[in-house]
Amino acid sequence: PVQPQRERKRKLSFKEARELEQLPQEIENADARIQEIEGIFAGADYGTSSEDYRKEIQQEYNALTEKLEQLYQRWEELEKINNA
Repeated sequence: PVQPQRERKRKLSFKEARELEQLPQEIENADARIQEIEGIFAGADYGTSSEDYRKEIQQEYNALTEKLEQLYQRWEELEKINNA
């Protein structure tokens, strides 16, 4: 008789465990910088800044918000594996 294979629970690799450990700090750092940039946007002198500076800040903001979303997704993914 053929025995059904048991589904093995996947555990985090050492690298993934380290990544999971570091993700909260990375998220906090990205979020803090986003808040700084939002403060720059709200500042009175932002509108009088050079166009290059405004573009640079906007690009950094866009990149950070995308990175933050990816960090949260990765954190959720690793937590699911860790708690399985």
